[in-house]
Amino acid sequence: MAIEYRTPGVYVEEKSMLPPSVAGVATAIPAFIGYTEKQTNNPVQKVTSLIEYEALFGKGKGLTVQDGHVKGQEFALYDSMRLFFGNGGGTCYVASVGTFNGEQVTPTKTEYQAALAKVAQQ
Repeated sequence: MAIEYRTPGVYVEEKSMLPPSVAGVATAIPAFIGYTEKQTNNPVQKVTSLIEYEALFGKGKGLTVQDGHVKGQEFALYDSMRLFFGNGGGTCYVASVGTFNGEQVTPTKTEYQAALAKVAQQ
């Protein structure tokens, strides 16, 4: 809308020197990959809370310390999720590479690469 000047003279117009404000949007969404207690039909799930994670993937197996070494690190996904949401984390993606069901499993590079490729498609 143009300003209509009614009398001759000097006028002062204010022009904003600041750029227009930008609405904050998520620029990156973290992804977690690992073994879970149970799997879903969808290989990659968007999760927004620990309660939602537990409903979809179950709880963790737990870590133990033996002779100064942490045992069960391949099952640390639940603890990672717990800490992520406990520290104010929001939306994230979770990809399960398999279930542990009380078994000893040996994680392979191929499993994690396949899960990473699925996350990249999101």
